[in-house]
Amino acid sequence: MQKQMQAQFAKQKELALANGAKASKATKTVIEGVKGAYKEVIDESKIPDQVKSQPGYADKLAAIKANPPSIVIGNDGSVSIKGPGQPEVSGFTSKIDGKPALVINVPKPQPGAPTKQFIELKVGDAGASIQLGQSTFKRA
Repeated sequence: MQKQMQAQFAKQKELALANGAKASKATKTVIEGVKGAYKEVIDESKIPDQVKSQPGYADKLAAIKANPPSIVIGNDGSVSIKGPGQPEVSGFTSKIDGKPALVINVPKPQPGAPTKQFIELKVGDAGASIQLGQSTFKRA
């Protein structure tokens, strides 16, 4: 069991380093139609039951719905990400492996860890919505 966990951790570290290497080489690129302020759409159907059963869930959900995570993308491709109770994160839009991406500056990287990471950016409705991983954001 411990060897499996160590192998899984090593694989995750390898993926993070590869991601960071690509992110470090990325340059700022304006993604057509993607600019302005976006707010995360909170989809309760994607929240696991174990989270819903935790004490204080309803209050936390109400607070997040009242002030959802947001992304502001400038005309020049600069990015600012804000979330409740989290430090602001900066970054920029780019194209990595020919696909739109969001490159972020990791706020407090661990020693030896990459200082930048990227996530694929899926654009919908001519820029009216964007998707980062499992999260969907709509232009505010």
